[in-house]
Amino acid sequence: MAMRNIHVLSGLICTGKSAYLKKLMRWHEFRNATTIGLDDVGIRYWGNRAMTTTEKVYRNQLAREEIQRRIIVDNAKTVLVEMVMLTMKNHQEPFMRMIAETEHYLQRIEPERARMEQRPPLHDDGGINVNVVLFYCSLERMRERIERRKSEGSNNSPVFSMDGALHAAIQFEMPEVYDPLLINTTDENVDAELERMREMKAFFLRGEKPSRVTCDARKEEAESYLCELCREAEKAGVTL
Repeated sequence: MAMRNIHVLSGLICTGKSAYLKKLMRWHEFRNATTIGLDDVGIRYWGNRAMTTTEKVYRNQLAREEIQRRIIVDNAKTVLVEMVMLTMKNHQEPFMRMIAETEHYLQRIEPERARMEQRPPLHDDGGINVNVVLFYCSLERMRERIERRKSEGSNNSPVFSMDGALHAAIQFEMPEVYDPLLINTTDENVDAELERMREMKAFFLRGEKPSRVTCDARKEEAESYLCELCREAEKAGVTL
């Protein structure tokens, strides 16, 4: 049975998606993985132009189509994805529908190809394993990282500011259509970084998560941070 794996790094800007994607790519387990970044998709099609809200939704569609193509056409077995996955309606649910549609295509393609090539069909149920990590951090840590990256000129996103982060925060919805591994990246201590990497490795490679008590506590903490961001957005006059 050939299982495909899609590992998603999600969360608001400056919560750790890009940094941890780079770390994951250095693991030998992911040396042949296909990588897809939402910001990279935006740069490819819009360049440095600012995108409207609807264009950002369409950017997610383009990223989902690329994931699907890599799985179906390129036969990718492992895909590392960096996406915000902001709202239920426009991001999270369409992502999971894409997964189901991709599995449907795979289930139909293999027996058809076996008949074309006059061979027995492979034992492949077209299954896709999806693991989503949701990064979060404190308001102050996010602010520090935004200023740090702006000063370094190291971001590849046309819109990269605290107002942009707050605008995203007031739209963000905690996912219900999948159960992510929540990881707080506020602490930048080396030991904390190593522990997060260990946890992600266990999750991506073996499907292991911390205890339910720990996961529930992290969800409460993440929601608290999100509420803090929304209050900051209200004070700053940031609206939809």
